[in-house]
Amino acid sequence: MKKLLAIALSLSLALSLAACGEKGPAPGPGSGSGSGQQQTTESDWPTGTVQFLLPAKAGGATDLSGRAFATVLQQKFGKDFVIVNQTDGSGVVAFENARTAKADGSTLLYYHSGMYVSLATGLYDKDPVEEFSMIANLIAGGSYSVVVAANSPYDTVEELVDAAKAAPDTITAGIQNGASSHIMTGMLMYDTGAPFKMIEAGTDQEKLAAMQGGHMTFCFLNSKNAKPYTESGDLKILATIAGTGDRDPQLPDIPSLYELGYTTCLFGTDFYILGPKDMDPAAVEKLNAAIGELIGEQSVVDVHETINMPVQWLSVEDSIARAKDTRDSIFTVAKAIGLMEQDAA
Repeated sequence: MKKLLAIALSLSLALSLAACGEKGPAPGPGSGSGSGQQQTTESDWPTGTVQFLLPAKAGGATDLSGRAFATVLQQKFGKDFVIVNQTDGSGVVAFENARTAKADGSTLLYYHSGMYVSLATGLYDKDPVEEFSMIANLIAGGSYSVVVAANSPYDTVEELVDAAKAAPDTITAGIQNGASSHIMTGMLMYDTGAPFKMIEAGTDQEKLAAMQGGHMTFCFLNSKNAKPYTESGDLKILATIAGTGDRDPQLPDIPSLYELGYTTCLFGTDFYILGPKDMDPAAVEKLNAAIGELIGEQSVVDVHETINMPVQWLSVEDSIARAKDTRDSIFTVAKAIGLMEQDAA
């Protein structure tokens, strides 16, 4: 049953990625590509200042991505687009401030698909598709890496798995509870049956310190953060995980978990732009189309190359479909590893 579920899940994700155009940046609106955008009446949005609420600290990848788009949107529309970093409540305060804001499009949320991890772990209970207006789902490139200390006896994921099975609960996996690393570790456990012992290790920077201090066996780190430590000889990367089964172009010699046969291990970070649920559909389409037009601006491209997360545009319709697929895949694994009740939505 587990094998069939994994196959079905990987096929669903693969089909979704193929439909979304994983091989290169999606064409913007008006390119004749059949984007599926609905025709709506013209909107006068924006009529004033627009706030992007970011449940992330300044200087991180989400913050830099949001600021890149805010800058070009401000130039296009001649209105102020202001970034407001709200990290209280692990992001829940920003989620709710955006969800319950006036539906005039003056307050929006800029975050990522980690919202569904928050739902899976019970940190939040409002579905981005059902309880917000999905304006854009931007497929982001890049990967996460399975890393161990440089002096670790393990050189492959298979060796990690075998060691965990031989001595349950002795191979420790550092996670950030309720975050993406929690789900990615769960995916690996789900695919392998390895009884890893998950321990709270905090953010990527905190995981790096704990790894160097010998406080855990392995963890998942953003590959951009992990790579310099492998080059300095402090860490080893055993495999990567991303939204596709392909290798990370920045780490061409490192196999993906999917490539190694762990077919549930598909996890990528998509950026979301969300508004209040009752936002004018014409304003939603107008902003989505603007994102499609501006995604190729050199300043936007440069920022996303710097954070190793090149982005692809999707229409509103395709954004909703992509987000639903992400939700289903995360919930499937969360239920399998006991994070969610089997009968949960």
